[in-house]
Amino acid sequence: MLELTDGEGVHAVFDGAGGPTFSTSLEVPRTHGTLVFYGPLIGDVPTIAMNEIPRSIRLTYGTLPDHIRTREDFSTYAAELFAMVARGELVVRIGGRYPLAEAARAHADIESRTTTGKLLLLPRPAPGDTAERANVTARRTGVPCSSSEAPARVVVTSARPPGHGQ
Repeated sequence: MLELTDGEGVHAVFDGAGGPTFSTSLEVPRTHGTLVFYGPLIGDVPTIAMNEIPRSIRLTYGTLPDHIRTREDFSTYAAELFAMVARGELVVRIGGRYPLAEAARAHADIESRTTTGKLLLLPRPAPGDTAERANVTARRTGVPCSSSEAPARVVVTSARPPGHGQ
């Protein structure tokens, strides 16, 4: 990044991984830039002494209760989010689908850093699911899925492998 910005650095860095990437993330912001930490996906929440913060950058680590304080807030923001998806203003990229029984494989794939987009765990089938739906799921993901496993609903993984953070 420093090379791409002629040594100046970027305005903002978003670090959702934690431990292994945090120190590198500190090197990238320009003077008075911002490091937004929203992890930890991998490793613990990093600690840093105030005198180790370089170039007067700002650090922020928001947590959900800081931004969504009430049930009404949650409902409002969720409605906004889903409206953006419905209008095509926000595209949710599905990187893979896994039968719920293969959740461990989904987590292993996340840890291997070979995935992109959201990974979905497919729960047991709902009434009305068809063999064709199962075939579409299998073609799109490479994960065999019998009609008895075909999902009508999906569960988005937290993308937090077991043993990595809370």
